[in-house]
Amino acid sequence: MEGGAIHSASGFTPALFPERPWTLITHIFIHGGWLHILRNMLYLWVFGDNVEDRQGHLKYLIFFFLCGAAAAAVGSNDSPIQHYLDTLMERGY
Repeated sequence: MEGGAIHSASGFTPALFPERPWTLITHIFIHGGWLHILRNMLYLWVFGDNVEDRQGHLKYLIFFFLCGAAAAAVGSNDSPIQHYLDTLMERGY
C-alpha cells in the first residue's frame, strides 16, 4: 500500500511535524508496503527479544523509539542527510 492513504496519513514529513507530531511514532511501523512491514516484524521477533533481554524492558523500549525517530528524521526526503546520501548514490559510492 505504498503511497496509499494510510501511508500518507502516517508517514513522517518534517515540514508537517508541528501539525502532525504523532507521525514520528507511526512512521516506525508504517513506512513501506505490507511485505516491508511483515519483514520488519519477523526481524523484530527474531532479534528484538535478544536485545531486550540484554537491555531490559524500559531501556529497550526507549532504544526502539529513539532509533525509529532518528530513522524517520534521517530517512525523510526533506532531510539534509537524505540529500547527501542521494548524492553519494548518484556518484556510485
